[in-house]
Amino acid sequence: MVYLSTRIKKSAAAAFEPEEIETDEFSITKAEGFLHPLNSDSGLPFEAYTKEFGEDDAKKIRYARVELTTSQGGRFEDVVKNARRDIQTVSHEQTSKQGSRRVCLMDGEGIDNNVATAVFHKIVEGDGKIFDLKFVALDEQKDDYLRRIEEMRDSFTVK
Repeated sequence: MVYLSTRIKKSAAAAFEPEEIETDEFSITKAEGFLHPLNSDSGLPFEAYTKEFGEDDAKKIRYARVELTTSQGGRFEDVVKNARRDIQTVSHEQTSKQGSRRVCLMDGEGIDNNVATAVFHKIVEGDGKIFDLKFVALDEQKDDYLRRIEEMRDSFTVK
């Protein structure tokens, strides 16, 4: 029984280790401390989140989470505009070309159920799709997760 318990604990701990996620459309390196659910019913192509939740007003909000959404046949400019509306105060926005694809990085402050958050987007133009990788971290936790968020955002590539 002790052996089984140890194996379960090791498996659970391994789920929060860094991991390469690769699909036909994109690849990303999930950072340490994030869980990528395998059988999620969210309908998202990719999601990951921390196991810890905030306190008080933030008790239903995870310390940090990442969600990938796609827009089939959408316009890059419209997805960027929607991301801008999603952020209360944009502190940084930069659009550049990476090969033949446009990429927009956007950072700022947001509100989630009346709780201050840090919000980060990486929007990438794909072949007929626009990919929006969005990170949200509780403002009080953002310093602890910023490096890992940047690593995931940097690792995200569209094929």
